Amino acid sequence: MRRSIALAGFCVLFAAVLVISLFIASLAGADLPWLSATFFILSLVCLIASLVDFIRDVNRALEATALESARTGTRSSRGGA
Repeated sequence: MRRSIALAGFCVLFAAVLVISLFIASLAGADLPWLSATFFILSLVCLIASLVDFIRDVNRALEATALESARTGTRSSRGGA
């Protein structure tokens, strides 16, 4: 869970740096598409990694809950997965 939160934080950081770099490049009259593309790609990679890690963590927690329910003989009141 901590890793997914950290990756989400890096995603936001890279997105903020992307916006700042776009403004600075525009003010300076510089054409740096590779810089913008790099920050955009880094942001999306962190977002995807964060979501994958979060989903894995949720699945682990659900499996642990199911194992504990099976061990104690209790059933879910929702009747679902």
